[in-house]
Amino acid sequence: LSGSMDLHVQVNNINDVVPSASNVPAGNVDTTNEEGPYSITVSISDTDFGTGMTAQLLDSAAASAFDIAVSAVSATAFDVTITNATRLDRETTGSYNISFSVQDGGTPALSDVVVLVLTLADVNDHAPVPDVTSLTIDEVSGSTATVIQALTATDRDTAVVNGALTFRLDSQSTVF
Repeated sequence: LSGSMDLHVQVNNINDVVPSASNVPAGNVDTTNEEGPYSITVSISDTDFGTGMTAQLLDSAAASAFDIAVSAVSATAFDVTITNATRLDRETTGSYNISFSVQDGGTPALSDVVVLVLTLADVNDHAPVPDVTSLTIDEVSGSTATVIQALTATDRDTAVVNGALTFRLDSQSTVF
């Protein structure tokens, strides 16, 4: 005796591939447009269970300075975009370690952590502040050169080029 039957086998996809990041930028950022927006996009792929991808900033300093959003590019590819939520200023915070996790919507959910090191480039964005803004002196008689006042100023820009100060007398002045 023999027999036959049709057997339909359905293979269910299991969530066994961890989301992975590519195109992770690193290096200096020109902060000329410090008000923003400045954004970084990281590509995430999840070849087995792409639906329900989420991202979360893990560092509290980065979470207060940046916003994070996920957008689907295809069924298995996503872009995670990190945008500054506040003004970036090298003299206040010179660099950020931006750690974020990405998690797929599978069961069990799988995740990965991505770390971006963002170092802000210096720009000439702070005006020098003189330590003396007005000065009254007694008349000096004779022709001997005399130091009347040493002039100093500070500049919050810290780089050699942007923080260097030069003093000069106004050529239109009738006093000197």
